[in-house]
Amino acid sequence: MRIVHVVLAGVVVSVPAFALEVRETRTQVVFDVPSAWVVSHQGEYVRARAPDRHFTVALSGLEEGHPTYQAADAEKFLLDGVRFSGFVQVTDVKVDVHARAVTWGNYTGFETFGTGRMTNDYDTTFAPCNWMAVLLVDKNDTKKAVRIVGIGSPASYTANEPGIYTALHSLHPAPATSASH
Repeated sequence: MRIVHVVLAGVVVSVPAFALEVRETRTQVVFDVPSAWVVSHQGEYVRARAPDRHFTVALSGLEEGHPTYQAADAEKFLLDGVRFSGFVQVTDVKVDVHARAVTWGNYTGFETFGTGRMTNDYDTTFAPCNWMAVLLVDKNDTKKAVRIVGIGSPASYTANEPGIYTALHSLHPAPATSASH
């Protein structure tokens, strides 16, 4: 299968026939989203937005790595990511599932889930939302860490979060690309 690599605002997107590869450029990790999704770079985040525009997952690499946290400290760090994600504003943040330890392949960290009220770059009203937040640290290189935030309307979250959550379990180091791509 031929894969085309495109560099767009510092984000490398590889486009196979069936999916888009989302590459976080600081820590060089990737995962796949459906080809109908829109991938973009905004501030410190690379984000992938569902076609209905009501669910977005964003990754932010932490170049300096991340200190070893206990669950409560990790949850506070993740909640800051939900409230100040850079692509939506979330208020009335409520935690449904408190930070719990996870291991996804070569990454370890914490995840938490909840609800709130959001507004974003195309809507100025606050509407109910669901969110997920994950902090993962590379087991082999603790200087590589990533914060993942997924936020959406309740209906779009319900439709998209299970697939994205599964896709995020395949998060892996990005293959090297040549400058000619």
